[in-house]
Amino acid sequence: MINTKDIFEINTPNAFKTQALNVFKFQYENNSVYRSFCDLLYKNPSDVTQL
Repeated sequence: MINTKDIFEINTPNAFKTQALNVFKFQYENNSVYRSFCDLLYKNPSDVTQL
């Protein structure tokens, strides 16, 4: 589960990158419409390592 408070505590570019990738993975795993969209683009969380 993602801690929603973490997005309000981003204070560095690296923290932003980490949270963005975490949100992407969370949405992919928990939102079937988003997952279908990503699958059409051949974007899988295990392959996405940078913004």
